[in-house]
Amino acid sequence: MLRHAPLGWRASQCLAWPRSQFALQVGAIARSAESPIVRYATLLREHFGYPDFRDGQERVLSELARGDVLAVMPTGSGKSMCYVLPALAEGRVLVVSPLIALMQDQVESLAAAGVSAGFINSSLDRAAQNRAYVDFLEGRLKLLYVAPERFTNARFVDGLREAGVRLLAIDEAHCMSEWGHDFRPDYLTLGSVRERLGSPLTLALTATADPAVQRDIAAHLGIEDGHRVVTSVARPNLKLSVVDPGGPRNAAEWLRRYVKARSDQAGIVYARTRKLVEETAEMLQNAGIAVAAYHAGMMADVRRDTQRRFTMDQVRVIVATNAFGLGVDKADIRFVV
Repeated sequence: MLRHAPLGWRASQCLAWPRSQFALQVGAIARSAESPIVRYATLLREHFGYPDFRDGQERVLSELARGDVLAVMPTGSGKSMCYVLPALAEGRVLVVSPLIALMQDQVESLAAAGVSAGFINSSLDRAAQNRAYVDFLEGRLKLLYVAPERFTNARFVDGLREAGVRLLAIDEAHCMSEWGHDFRPDYLTLGSVRERLGSPLTLALTATADPAVQRDIAAHLGIEDGHRVVTSVARPNLKLSVVDPGGPRNAAEWLRRYVKARSDQAGIVYARTRKLVEETAEMLQNAGIAVAAYHAGMMADVRRDTQRRFTMDQVRVIVATNAFGLGVDKADIRFVV
């Protein structure tokens, strides 16, 4: 017997409802004076200033009113709104994310929009982790980001189950598939974690999942009967091009000229190695460009400060290894090399 209900209903109304009864209640929601979608649209305008949903968002939110959802939507399509809006409306949204370095920025951005959110990961001391945990359990936080390794603590999971998770959102869900490009063993436990939480309503999100990976995600989470929303990866606002700078010796000069001509724009330059990152950043800095380096060999607080300065336009260009970039919430990035 499952213990989750469509969004728009309180847990006290739905406790211990079998899945077969959920569809009977969805009709009542649709007939109510304010449907969940209308409410979400209002929250979207009031908190974020967007006049309407982006492609796929309304479909995901509509399907969540009927049950579990696996959503495959491209980067930049606003996947996070599919759990942020339910958090604003209902609270108790638990988000699993592997992007530990970005959680603080995500929480700060949500706080600026009036969303009470927190995070728990290894970057916090134990006292700060406990505060966030208790605040979520007692309803002071509507949304909580957690790293998947947190679920190895049985008491952590038991407390969440007792308090009741309204929506379990799993970001970067392709990480649980051995067929995916970014497999992470910690994600394999999320199916059993979901059961231990009482099988709450579940939203799995990813930007990259072919049909085989989609089946793998659904099977691992136990949501094979859930709904799927797959949108187009076409991005008409992006331009892709290949440039031959005339050999490796000319590449640095080409890059210097290219970035210098766009010194008033935000951009990211990727390099293969940490050494090349630092050499490239130094070269651009000597050309008078506001630039910073970022790679996994740096201290965590240095990386966080660098990312924050980039987000706040104190640095226009980041030179980085692929340790940087996933989930960066910056609307004005104009070039990536």
